[in-house]
Amino acid sequence: MRMFGKFLVFLNLVFSLAFLAWAIGLYSQRLDWVERLKQLDEQIVKLIEECNLTERRWQTDSELVPTEEKRRYDYLAWYEEQLDTLQTGKDKKGENVEAPVRGLVRDKDNLLIMDPNAKGREPVKITGFSQEGKPVELILKSNDYYVDEIRVAQARIDALQKEINALVKEGEDLTNEIAGIPGKTRGLRGKYEDQINYKKLFDDEMKVLTPMKTARQIDIEQQKRRLESLVARLKELQAAGIAARLP
Repeated sequence: MRMFGKFLVFLNLVFSLAFLAWAIGLYSQRLDWVERLKQLDEQIVKLIEECNLTERRWQTDSELVPTEEKRRYDYLAWYEEQLDTLQTGKDKKGENVEAPVRGLVRDKDNLLIMDPNAKGREPVKITGFSQEGKPVELILKSNDYYVDEIRVAQARIDALQKEINALVKEGEDLTNEIAGIPGKTRGLRGKYEDQINYKKLFDDEMKVLTPMKTARQIDIEQQKRRLESLVARLKELQAAGIAARLP
């Protein structure tokens, strides 16, 4: 019984200390409700002012919403037309546009002017190069125009490449015809060398035969003169009646 009483006294002390700590914590960490309420009042006043400002703006600007919405759709249609014109070089009617790429101009309210003939919407110019390679100022064309130009240039390049390939093949054939194919033909150069060698042999043979030819011609001339002398002598004998006349 005495132990149980001591336990209760100790338990009472523990709870007393716990509640004391709780009371101290509440007291030391208490909220300053006056300052908090003041801040909430200021936030409420600020929100009310913003709400009133928003409402006034809505009352003023709500009348402009249809106009601005129509302007937005007009701009969207205009942008689509500009993109189509930049792509094809034609307007929405399908007619060719002389200068599809034009600079943008704005009005006094800094809004884009959609009139294609508006003052200041000059054709956009770029720096290009002439056929001589000199820089010139050109009007920017549509995308399809440059695609067609690239296609034509590519076709011209393909044709030139084909011509070059044909010339290369012709050059190879001429080289083979002149130099010959190793292990197969000797070509014109080999034939020329053969002709040179043949001519050299001919010239060597002519060098050997020329003295013999000269001696032979001399002998023939001598024989001719001797024959002429004999014929003349024979004629004399015939005239004298010594020799019979030749038939």
